[in-house]
Amino acid sequence: MKDQWNIQGVLNGQDQHLQDQLEIASEILLSEIKYFTPVDEGNLLSKNQKEIIDKKKIKVFNNAIYAAQREWGGVITAKKAKMLSIPIHSLSKGKEPGDFSDLFIVKTDKNIFLAQKIGKTDKSIKYLFVLKKSVRQTATPFMRPGLESAWPKIQKALK
Repeated sequence: MKDQWNIQGVLNGQDQHLQDQLEIASEILLSEIKYFTPVDEGNLLSKNQKEIIDKKKIKVFNNAIYAAQREWGGVITAKKAKMLSIPIHSLSKGKEPGDFSDLFIVKTDKNIFLAQKIGKTDKSIKYLFVLKKSVRQTATPFMRPGLESAWPKIQKALK
């Protein structure tokens, strides 16, 4: 009976060691993913997280609703309006057309813009937004490069 308790104690120690190693690995991975996460938009950076699945697994993920779109790219289509308004000027970055009271539409052969007058002449305008029914967003991976970068560091840390 005494030997049985000793074996259980060793096994519990191994479980704790494994969990400690998983914790180290997940922290390295989160750090590397953070490095590759595009930070010029939304809350993507703050949504990198980890979850303990069991004694042998930790899941590292990003739970921002647009994380997969960012990681893999794809088409974005207007849902709440007829068209997407895409900021194209430093004055409109992080804003919506409704934030401006004096916008007007300018149509060209290829695009539709929302613009704003500068000064008193009709020729002085700033193009603030371009309107599109959909856009193809190129992938900006951050999870995959984070994993690739973290893997050798994890191996080194766990030796």
